[in-house]
Amino acid sequence: MNIDAAIEQIAGWAEDDWIGLWEIVAYVAEESGVEDSEQQVELTVAVVKGLLERGLCAGESPVHNTGPRFVPWREQDPDAITALIRREWQRNDEFPSWGDAPWFTIARLCRLDA
Repeated sequence: MNIDAAIEQIAGWAEDDWIGLWEIVAYVAEESGVEDSEQQVELTVAVVKGLLERGLCAGESPVHNTGPRFVPWREQDPDAITALIRREWQRNDEFPSWGDAPWFTIARLCRLDA
């Protein structure tokens, strides 16, 4: 799987909608064909880091939002966010699902004061 191509593809989705971590995980699993969980984690984390470095921001799952707006996390450091993803994935020992954070969106929808 080409990481840069994956970042480009997924970043395009963010122009129209929020992107759940579970969607990124599913894309990576399908495109890479990798079945090993540890490899899937590392590929997913590489894509997420690239998305954040490209300017997407991370935030809460819609499950925890109080309305139809994106709720960004104050912490937007790619290394901190990818470390959290690794920890949670290992702790839960399963693929992230719809309600799991983080979700991602483009910068114009990522306002802490919104």
